[in-house]
Amino acid sequence: MNNLLNSALSIIPKSAFTIEKFSSNSVNALGYEVNVYSSAVAGVGIVEAVQNSAYQKLGLDFAKNYIEVWANSELSGIDKQESADRIIYNGGTYTVINSNDWNIYNGWSSALAVKNKA
Repeated sequence: MNNLLNSALSIIPKSAFTIEKFSSNSVNALGYEVNVYSSAVAGVGIVEAVQNSAYQKLGLDFAKNYIEVWANSELSGIDKQESADRIIYNGGTYTVINSNDWNIYNGWSSALAVKNKA
């Protein structure tokens, strides 16, 4: 079976990013529940900004910045678990809000992610 992402990566420039997988929740010293992430791993794939013209169709907030990511790694968003994985890209941290897992079929995932406030 041909890997569609690998074919696309031979044409579209690759982007490097870091993936932090959500692992669990923990209670911090102040008593607040916080997300715990596994060690960061390097990722390579395609990263594109979501076009403003798609915001309304996707139900996105115009006050936020979004990216779409295609990667040879499984990505999980808030649509699949109680907390989402994070992507560190171009100096920003993004939370995966929606993901499509094609790993079983073709070895890649796609995700929509929102930039976290600094």
